[in-house]
Amino acid sequence: MLEPETWAGKRLPIMEHIDIGEQLEKGRWIIFLYRHNCPVCLAIYGKFEQMAHNLANRGDCQKKVALVEVPPYGLIAGNTERSFISGKLSNDRKWFVDSCLILLSDGIIQGAWSNASADLNAMLECFINIP
Repeated sequence: MLEPETWAGKRLPIMEHIDIGEQLEKGRWIIFLYRHNCPVCLAIYGKFEQMAHNLANRGDCQKKVALVEVPPYGLIAGNTERSFISGKLSNDRKWFVDSCLILLSDGIIQGAWSNASADLNAMLECFINIP
């Protein structure tokens, strides 16, 4: 059972279970953990695609977006021009988490929320406006 609300100030505890974990160790990231078959996740997924595209268009290469799929894996139709990286949480165990939003700076968690849809816009603004 993942409890992201308890992670602030710590190294991302699932880093070694994410196939793109090495990339996430450096820089500022907003990470979205999602399930392909979760209606809330699918609604949020599109917002992350748009945010990543907006950051890339304004030349903000200091902040990056990663979308990490929680098993079981599936397909999500989306933008073929990706301004984000995508990864997968390993399927070597059962992960109990709904949608989860993580703000990460050099591998250290600045904030984490599960079921992020309620405050998503405020959290995205917070990330975008971090100097």
